[in-house]
Amino acid sequence: MYKRQPSTPLKASSSALCNNLDVLNASSSHSGGSLTYAVVHKSVSHLINSSPGLPHVYRQVTCKESGTTQTSSSSAIMQSAWCGLSSRTVLVIASMKGIQMFEPDGSIMLFWHALKRTDEKTAQFARGICSVKNENLVCVGTSSGSILVFSVNDDAKESNIQLKETLTGHDVAITDLYSESGTLVSADELGNITIWKSDITINKVSMIKGFNYPCSSIHIWNNFVIGGYGSGHIRFYQVSTGDLEVEITAHARWINSIDVASEAGLLLSASEDTYVRVWSLVVVDNKLKVEMKFSESVTDVQLQGCRFTSQQGQTFALTGYDFNEIYLFSR
Repeated sequence: MYKRQPSTPLKASSSALCNNLDVLNASSSHSGGSLTYAVVHKSVSHLINSSPGLPHVYRQVTCKESGTTQTSSSSAIMQSAWCGLSSRTVLVIASMKGIQMFEPDGSIMLFWHALKRTDEKTAQFARGICSVKNENLVCVGTSSGSILVFSVNDDAKESNIQLKETLTGHDVAITDLYSESGTLVSADELGNITIWKSDITINKVSMIKGFNYPCSSIHIWNNFVIGGYGSGHIRFYQVSTGDLEVEITAHARWINSIDVASEAGLLLSASEDTYVRVWSLVVVDNKLKVEMKFSESVTDVQLQGCRFTSQQGQTFALTGYDFNEIYLFSR
């Protein structure tokens, strides 16, 4: 179904972080048919622009406190991702010190929000990034279980970004966020999933209790919440009721990332067991049918991130811990 393609080299290896890969497609970046990848290594987010027939273009975005230049002030990054809004895109970096937003190419920092330290003995960090496009909001999870919601001015000529509200619906650290069509879902380190609805304000609708294994990656497809877990399971829940629809023992070890090509009805999963798998998603007589279509081991590589490069699911990319390349597979 998929065949291995030549890899894209990185300037540094990938850190051992869940969801350690994001892809900015040309359709949202207006970059003339190119793709840009974001991969985290320690305190640096590496951006790699890949255009057909042209050399790769690299940029390093370092997480530093606002107004500082010393490398010693840099902070370990937990996640780096692009957030597409109504008419602009911002690069969001979540670290152990706070949250930064940049222009999509990482050239200009637009906003810095420092996390407030409440306990000197407990590590603090931001993790989990998504946008609520119809409201021009960027949501970022924190280690305290709260979700910070930022309003972003939709005029690309101005950088008016401010903290709008803080959502409280988890007691432990957020692991991942995802939003689609006015529905926001958040997951935490105990595997709990909270469903929110966005309509002027964001309100909690329900909570799906976890199984004490972290839900490390989360997605929404066709009114189903999809969660990838540290236990190796993938679970599908009804958005409207929170009821469990399908459970799959998908991997032998921790699932670090999942993604969906919505137009093709394909689910991508990557795990520490070295395997990447592609699953077909079909609804028949109001019942969800899930079937594995592709499985391959990337030998001796603990996979950390996976992304389809388009909603048609023709190509997907992978990153692996301590390896300095992006693995590509195409149909």
